[in-house]
Amino acid sequence: MHKTEIPNKQANASNLIQFLNKNYPIDYSQAKEIVAHSIDAAIKHNIEPELILAIIAIESTYNPKATSPVWA
Repeated sequence: MHKTEIPNKQANASNLIQFLNKNYPIDYSQAKEIVAHSIDAAIKHNIEPELILAIIAIESTYNPKATSPVWA
């Protein structure tokens, strides 16, 4: 997906922020910052921002102090 193909970027970002804020232990401002960075990275790497957010959810459940048990 190219940057011009992201449909209604603002509405999508708002929905993602609300979802993260509701389902993970992060506040609204943290969710907003994470979503903004994921959208920027998604555009840069031509992937969906939801993929980036899903990987974060699986790897750390949005816990900023999460560490890998194998130090990966």
